[in-house]
Amino acid sequence: MDDTNGTSPTYIHRNNDRCSDNLQTSGYSEEGTKRECNIGRGLLIVVEGLDRAGKDTLIEHLMNLLEQAGESVMVQAFPDRTTKSGIILDRFLRREIDLSDWDCHELYAENRRELEETLCKALLSGTTVICSRYAYSGVAYTAAKGHDIRKCMKADMGLLRPDLIVFLDVDARTVAMRNSFGKERYETHDFQVKVYTAFQTLWELLRKSQYGSQDGESYTRLLIIYPQDLPTALKQILQAVLECKAKAGYVLHRDLFHLELNFC
Repeated sequence: MDDTNGTSPTYIHRNNDRCSDNLQTSGYSEEGTKRECNIGRGLLIVVEGLDRAGKDTLIEHLMNLLEQAGESVMVQAFPDRTTKSGIILDRFLRREIDLSDWDCHELYAENRRELEETLCKALLSGTTVICSRYAYSGVAYTAAKGHDIRKCMKADMGLLRPDLIVFLDVDARTVAMRNSFGKERYETHDFQVKVYTAFQTLWELLRKSQYGSQDGESYTRLLIIYPQDLPTALKQILQAVLECKAKAGYVLHRDLFHLELNFC
């Protein structure tokens, strides 16, 4: 349940005090880029996908492009293997210990809550936070083990709601052929097939909850991308970032899964 082989840092945080000249590589003008950056709070961007889908590569490119546009950027990987819960999860993922499905699920949820205030402070200071995995992975991976998706969602209910979810649409057959696949507990082809299906169920619930909402500002933007064409994927993400930033304002929303649970 990680693309980093256990070596991911707690976070990467870089500050920029000015807008760069442009994002010409993605087709954005200097004027448009400068107008959008450093307005209001930072965005919470979540990158999801199967194991070995390419999340780290995408995040690195996205971080660099946002920094070129003058953004302050923080990258947070989940699970964070340096916290109290993260140390246990690291041993579990390396197959050094066993945990029940639900104990594991609650540890992942605890891991995200341990970093909640850190993320809030960064976002309110104007820093855009990019998370490699978030509660959606927690739900998808536990649901893939046969557990009720509604119960899985409740463990993370009330966390920060992302502004943008980027899902890397790479299937289980593709990730199973990549280097180092199989080193950690969840890296089997059959299980990744189930995780992919669980993600699709979750995205459908997200879409239904948005259609049923009376508040247009409550939406979390979902972007499905195909990372095989990285330049096109990055262009799509940057366009979504600009649109999300234009309506983000200053308020953080700590109501994750409140709407989705009504449509289970």
